[in-house]
Amino acid sequence: PDDERLQFFLLRDDKRARLDLHRAGRVWLVAARQGADRRNPVRGLRRLSGAAAAGDRWSDPLPDLPDVALRAVDPGTDRGRPSRDLSQGADGALPERREMSFDLLLKGGVLPDGTASDIGISGDTIAAIEPGIAAEAGETIDISGNLVSPPFIDPHFHMDATLSYGLPRINESGTLLEGIALWGELKPLLTEEAVIERALAYCDWAVSMGLLAVRSHVDTSDDHAMTGVRGLLAVRDIVKPYLDLQIVAFPQDGFYRAPKARELTLQALDMGVDVVGGIPHFERTMDDGRRSVTELCEIAAERGLRVDLHCDETDDPMSRHVEQLAYETQRLGLQGRVNGSHLTSMHSMDNYYVSKLLPLMAGAQVSAIPNPLINITIQGRHDAYPKRRGLTR
Repeated sequence: PDDERLQFFLLRDDKRARLDLHRAGRVWLVAARQGADRRNPVRGLRRLSGAAAAGDRWSDPLPDLPDVALRAVDPGTDRGRPSRDLSQGADGALPERREMSFDLLLKGGVLPDGTASDIGISGDTIAAIEPGIAAEAGETIDISGNLVSPPFIDPHFHMDATLSYGLPRINESGTLLEGIALWGELKPLLTEEAVIERALAYCDWAVSMGLLAVRSHVDTSDDHAMTGVRGLLAVRDIVKPYLDLQIVAFPQDGFYRAPKARELTLQALDMGVDVVGGIPHFERTMDDGRRSVTELCEIAAERGLRVDLHCDETDDPMSRHVEQLAYETQRLGLQGRVNGSHLTSMHSMDNYYVSKLLPLMAGAQVSAIPNPLINITIQGRHDAYPKRRGLTR
């Protein structure tokens, strides 16, 4: 509660298509009404704490209420002395007022800890979270029984390819390799306008479900892929008022394996992409994969960026690039800024090696993002029965 960056509430106006109230999902979206000004597409509301919250809450005078009506009385008789009028202090000034009024009051929401509470909103700020708020408000909405929470987060997405099912054809095998081949066929057909249109449609869906932070990888393997980079950078600016979009430079065809991937990955970072990505297990050799981990981490350290590598997304238990990732993280002082995505080879590794690997990752503060919905489907395609499910440890 002391973190001023926490506690966002979802508000949206009618500038774009209005999103429904998702009762079944226990998530509500409320249209922002700030007098005649309803142009902000979504309002991010920051919870203040302590004196900052009190100062924000009581700073505005009560409308149309004369000062003579605000006569604070100290009931001193309970403490053995006469009551006295506190409406004027030693300097004749009125004391701090404790009456509350809000632009928006939400009644009866359920917080993540299960408690019911009202939420008072003034302007763009969550000014009060407490049960039974009795205050005037420009608008009051009963949300009894519905969940009110900080935003949900999607830490791994590929927004440059979103909503492209069937383009240019369907992945008939359902394998990762055919999916990568399909993406190679689609890239020459991409336009910035199409990338932006599909990404914005997805962002609307995301916000409607309470998802306000997304990390998306974007291909940087060749000149065609850079269409997606330019498109997603534009989308990031468009959705900035209501969705935190973080973009990863991802040389999907291999940082060394694709002829222009290294050059274009650096170019994407120069253009303002947020995170350094890679795919070491897709390089031509294990040694190239190891070298790519080292150079990508060095690039991130030099530029002060985070790292998120597609790492060991394979059924091969000897694909162990996450070990190198943990080492480089420790060597370069990148603790807490590095992530390994997928890590499905860990499913097939022997227990003795994993008992060594997990402490190395924990010591380097390397995070892991599994993708169970995807990898449980595409891994183990070369297995007889029983099939490995390809989930990380």
